[in-house]
Amino acid sequence: MRAHGEIDLATRAAFRAALTAGLDRQPSLLVVDLAGVSVLGAGGLGVLVGIANRAARAGIPIMIIGARPRVYRLFALTRLVDRLDVHPTPAAGILNPPRSTVLPAHSPAEPRDRESS
Repeated sequence: MRAHGEIDLATRAAFRAALTAGLDRQPSLLVVDLAGVSVLGAGGLGVLVGIANRAARAGIPIMIIGARPRVYRLFALTRLVDRLDVHPTPAAGILNPPRSTVLPAHSPAEPRDRESS
């Protein structure tokens, strides 16, 4: 599944519907290509976490590829790179086998180290 443009609160319903349709086909692997995404907001990130949970419960691995540097940084800051199997390029995803992990609906935020801010 390829996404384009901005994925935020205004577009998350359409994004969720597209990902759900992809899961409903019961693929052996759900690949989400974010190469065309310029902005990934909290709403889009939440959709990806929810879809990853649903995919894991169904035994379908999910892999996110093509995350541009700005988008990839969001996954890194939220510590979701490994948990959502995020790769900056399609080739990186191909070289790494997919994982399937059930994520908690809400992860408690870890306290920030104020001295490193």
